[in-house]
Order: sequence, then C-alpha cells, then structure tokens
Amino acid sequence: MDGRVNVARPPEVWLGVSTPEASRDDDHLAVETSTARILALPDGSVRLSHQCPTCGATDHGRPELRSTHAGPGPGALPLTVSLSRTDGGSFWAVASGADALGIDLESTTAVARAPIDSVAFTADELADLERGAAARDVDHLELRTAAWTIKEALLKAAGTGLRADPRALRLTWAPRSAPPPVPRPGVDTLDPPWEPFPAFHLEAVPPGSAIDPSRTHLRAFTRHTPHGTLVAAVAVVTDLAPRLHR
Repeated sequence: MDGRVNVARPPEVWLGVSTPEASRDDDHLAVETSTARILALPDGSVRLSHQCPTCGATDHGRPELRSTHAGPGPGALPLTVSLSRTDGGSFWAVASGADALGIDLESTTAVARAPIDSVAFTADELADLERGAAARDVDHLELRTAAWTIKEALLKAAGTGLRADPRALRLTWAPRSAPPPVPRPGVDTLDPPWEPFPAFHLEAVPPGSAIDPSRTHLRAFTRHTPHGTLVAAVAVVTDLAPRLHR
C-alpha cells in the first residue's frame, strides 16, 4: 500500500451538432475526426460503423468506433457513441467511461405533425405535461417534444430503441422553483444559441430494462430557429454525473 487514494473520475461526453445541409457521410466524418483528436490519433485512423443485431444490416443499428492505428492497437475503441438526425440538422455524442449513452434530436415541427402522443405517453403523463406547461409558462409543444426526445435517448441507451414501449418510461419534470445548477459554458452545455431546458428525471423503466433510474443522468437543450424549435437530449448511464464538452 502506497497510501494513495484512487479517485473516481466522472465520464466525459463530447457533443457535436451539424447543419441541415450535412449528409449522413458528413456526420460520420465529423464523429471520426473528433474522436481521433480526442484520443490524439492521426486523422483518418478512426472509423464509425453500424450493425443491426436483429437483421445484420450495416446501414443502421448500434454504432461502434474502431481504430486502424497501431498506437492503441486496431479494433474497437473503449468509447460509446450515439447519433441522431432530423430535418433541422444532426446531433452526435461520444463518451468515455459511461456504461451506456443515448442521444436524440427532434423538432417541434416534426412532433406537431406526427401522432405520437398515444404511443409515447400515458394519459397521466399527457395531463402532467399540459398542467406543467400552463403553470410554468412553458410552450406545451416544446415541453412534449423535450419529453419525447428524452425518451428516445433513453431507449437508445438501453439498446432497445422503439422495440420497447416508450410509455413504460415514466418521466417527471423538475419544477421551476427547483432549477438545475447553472451550467458552465463548454463543460455542461452546448454553446449558444442552444439553451439548457429545465430538468427531467427518470422515475420508472420497463421491467427487465438495462437502465437504472438511480444511475441515469439526463440533459436537454433547445435551439429556436425560423422553422421551429430543435430539442437535443442526452441520456448517460453512470455512477457519477458526466462532464459534457462541446
């Protein structure tokens, strides 16, 4: 024994956003380049791939980062990655030290024209969202979009996607009287014009879920555009609160 104490370090999560003009290939390149720089590897030495565990296809499914560089050795990297695209752009995250990671990006415009309420929320949740929006002066559509985006991020972190029933994920919304801590720019939030959204908390999960509410950390951000509001959500499963980097 040398008397030193090992101090657990929180997971690190790097976030990125792309414009609506960016293609799927552009998003992949951004993730690969950013990951290489995070790990101090040469550009072009990280590859992002997908494989669906159900059908084996490589154009969708859980993403994986692999290195072709001799430094860390070729093969899968000890990182988790998640991506999401919508009409207003794309959003991605890479995490080190997290047990699970899921992100999602949605627009209020898309949610307004999609009949998701009956498949996304219980009747009690819908009533809670309506009451909360009225009582706290928050746009009801924006609040519903944030709740749905967080649920999709959670289902990605669980590895099930929409094969699991989103209504089995029970969310509560933090009251305005108890706001989340003020984020530190560049550490806990996306840069402006993205704004932190009032906190949600995970109260219940489907039976047998890999997600533990006591170890699940949720963040949401909004960005107002001429075509509606974008909502980005991050779900990280870990013992310690993650540090977010832009």
